[in-house]
Amino acid sequence: MQLREIYEKMMNRTVCLALATSVDGVPNVRVISYGYEKSTPNKVYFTTFPGNRKVTEFEKNPQVSFILLPEGDADTQVRIFGKVKLTEKPLAEIGALIAEKYPPFGELLDSARDVLLSFEIEFSEAEITVGVTEPQILML
Repeated sequence: MQLREIYEKMMNRTVCLALATSVDGVPNVRVISYGYEKSTPNKVYFTTFPGNRKVTEFEKNPQVSFILLPEGDADTQVRIFGKVKLTEKPLAEIGALIAEKYPPFGELLDSARDVLLSFEIEFSEAEITVGVTEPQILML
């Protein structure tokens, strides 16, 4: 399987990612559900509440990294470094992308639509490791 195919498979099948931030040398990791579109292969989308700790961390340092949390492909890792920012993509579109992977998100979206903030992480490459091989870089 080609590197691009592995990437697409993992981005489409994985429901959650571990998102890492760092402010003043203090790292913080949390698990979030996310949305992905093949038409923008260098971005992922997610929502959160205003005042959330991660929002404060994004404001202080927008450089983040994440790793996909696979359920059935535990021997494949996709690691990404990028920049987070508020997105211009409508909340309804992001919600639909996330709910595609994680249907219960639709209920959250319905109840919190008026307060959720929408973010995107943009990146230029993905580091992919399959099994015990050396990581390979996929340029996006």
